[in-house]
Amino acid sequence: SAQKLNPNEYFILVVGHLPQQLYSAEEIQLIQELSLTLSQNSYMRFDYYIPEEEEFNKLLEISDIIYLQYKQHSFSSNILTKSIKFRKPVIVNNSYIMKKVVKTYDWQAVAPENPDKIAQTIVSLADFQINEDKYTQFLTEYAHSKFNSVISQALKRI
Repeated sequence: SAQKLNPNEYFILVVGHLPQQLYSAEEIQLIQELSLTLSQNSYMRFDYYIPEEEEFNKLLEISDIIYLQYKQHSFSSNILTKSIKFRKPVIVNNSYIMKKVVKTYDWQAVAPENPDKIAQTIVSLADFQINEDKYTQFLTEYAHSKFNSVISQALKRI
């Protein structure tokens, strides 16, 4: 997808741990080669776990679009929640709970794991408009106080 984007318009940041057991040796080699060819308009580091939440949040805050497609990750991550809280458009896979959250709050965008579709989706997000009513609904439903209340009620039942 990064190869299909205009390098003068997009800077790609990829930071995290690449679980090599989920990819073939050929795929790993291609990923490494690709990261070298994109070095003019990207920073890719596949061996780094961001240990500090503050550092992680800063990266989310400076991003324009957050790409959240995981292999074999059937549940949501807090990256989706944080991205929405920071008012950042996201791209998620066409399945599981993250798709449901994105659709529920009209948050954009669902795309299959296909380079052309992902690149098209990234370009289309330049016109991303937040549905403020849905955003307010999200903030209410994902508020810390609501979370704490649900946990307290569950503990009382035990």
